[in-house]
Formats: sequence, C-alpha cells, structure tokens
Amino acid sequence: MKKHLIDTLLNQKWSLHFDGKHIDGNEYQAVVIKNETNEIKLAALKLCDGKAETIAEGLKSVLEEFHLWGAISMIIADTTSVNTGRKCGVVVRVQRMFLSKGYDKPQFVSCQHHVLDRILRIVMDEELAGVSQSPNIDYCFVKELMTNYKELQESFQNGTHVIEDQAGWRDDMKFLFHLTRAFRLFHENGDLPFIKFQKIPNICNVRWNSRAILALLAYFLMPHVRKRLQMVCQFISYDWADHWFSDQIYRSEDYAKLSQALQPYKTALKCLTNHWKQEPSKLNISRSNQLRSCMNYMPHGRTKPTCHCVSFFLMTCCNSTTDYFCFI
Repeated sequence: MKKHLIDTLLNQKWSLHFDGKHIDGNEYQAVVIKNETNEIKLAALKLCDGKAETIAEGLKSVLEEFHLWGAISMIIADTTSVNTGRKCGVVVRVQRMFLSKGYDKPQFVSCQHHVLDRILRIVMDEELAGVSQSPNIDYCFVKELMTNYKELQESFQNGTHVIEDQAGWRDDMKFLFHLTRAFRLFHENGDLPFIKFQKIPNICNVRWNSRAILALLAYFLMPHVRKRLQMVCQFISYDWADHWFSDQIYRSEDYAKLSQALQPYKTALKCLTNHWKQEPSKLNISRSNQLRSCMNYMPHGRTKPTCHCVSFFLMTCCNSTTDYFCFI
C-alpha cells in the first residue's frame, strides 16, 4: 500500500494539511493531503517539541518519503503563531524548502474555521465585557449555567416546534447548529421551539465555538440574562453560523459579508483582515483544517501512537529526533 501511494500520489495536485496535539510531553502532528476527489491521512508525526523548526522538519520528512515536492499546490493550517510567523513560522519554513528544491511556493490559506473561532472569541469578549482564556471563562452567566444546568432544564418549558435541520461533524457542533436554529425561530416568530438539550461540552478541551453553546443555552434557560445576550446570540446564530457551517469553499463574497457583519467590532474586523485569505484557492477544496478524525488516531496515555482502525508503518528519520507513523 505504501509503495502504491509513493508511486501514484505525485501524479496529482494536493493541499497539505497539518494539525498538532501535545500529549504527555510529546508533540504529535497529523499530516493529511487533500484534493477535490481524495483525502489521504499520511502520517502522525511524533516530535520532540512543538517548535516551528521541528514541525517543519517533520513535514519535510513526509514530503520526501512520498515524493510530494512537485505535487503540493496549497498549504492549509491554523493561525497559531508557530505556524504563521512571518520569518520563522512553519509555513514560511516549508515554503522555503519548496523554493530551495526548485519548485513553486505552495499557496498558504489560513484555516477559515480557525479564523472564525478567533473572531467569535473577540466578539463575545467585547459584547460580554470579558477577557476570558481557556479554561477560565468569566462571562456573567457561565457559573450559574454550569452549576444549575440540570435544574434549569427541568424548569424550562419546552416548545413544540421540532427543528428538522441538521448540520455539523461532531455531537457538539450538531448541538450548536441546533441551538442557532432554535434562536432563529424564537427571534423571528417569538415561539419557543422544542430544544433537544445535551450535555455541556468539557470546557477545558474545546475551542471558542463551544462558548457559543453556553451563550445560547443561557439565552433560553436564563431569561434574566436574555437581554444582555441578545446581540451576541444574534451574531452567532446568523452571520457567524452561516459561515461556520458552510462548506468553506472559496467564495469572493464571503469576505465582504463578514466584513459588513463585523463593522461594529473593530478588533474582530482586524482579525478578519489579517487572516482571511481573499485570493482564490489553487484547488477547489474546503479551506479548513478540521482534522479531528485524524486527531482521534493520536495516543492517549501511550508512549507511541496507535490506531484502533488503521495500522501504522513506523519510520525513524535520519536525525533521530522524529518518529512518524505512516498509514498503510
């Protein structure tokens, strides 16, 4: 299988995706390539640290192993500083590697889900007068909601209108989509829908999009904070959700629509301007780095990555600082 991949992948054009997870003192990077028709999970890199140089060298080892230098047209990654540093970030380092080997520099596109994540945090902090950092959230409604969630559900008089629309790729994202549609129905018609309550996500382990779940839950379950939450829940349920739950394919009008929605939030607008790439994609693929299915292959309390569904081929790089586990 590995030989087949080496022989065939170089004949197509791909986008390179990578995403990291820090476990038990080790840095793991899932490495995936995508194009319009295929998605290949190439490797789960085990690295000695999460520095940009180390990650770039790990990616280099995968590109060389699979002879992909001439096949990569795009790089999609999140907007963390280790990835996007202008002089020494992972993306810049990898692009220089391509140029040094005589290949065109791949187009870099920031993960749009990650940009939307950052925008949501800024808007929520501004609307709710918070300066929150995971896992601490100082919004006025959070403690009451988290402490009394079961009792609040029991006292809530649910509506009868069943929301049929569904979207999202994980249970928490499906729940968020459901809550945004519930808000829309209530906002537009004044009728409480039938809300399918679920367990609140583990706040220590989720990104800012799940803070939107808390705001929408509080809006419905805690009427005394509804007025305070009106604007932020409206932003979440309309402008933000329309883009978050889209296919993330490039559309020139998306930037204009987001810019208009963010006019009241100058810091969020600056984030959009800095990180949302406006040029068309070289490949017509989702401009997202959602590698959660791949991240599930990462170890949990084990010394080496294992996979319940896929076996791995273990390679040790010549510098002895990087192990990578290649799907076979």
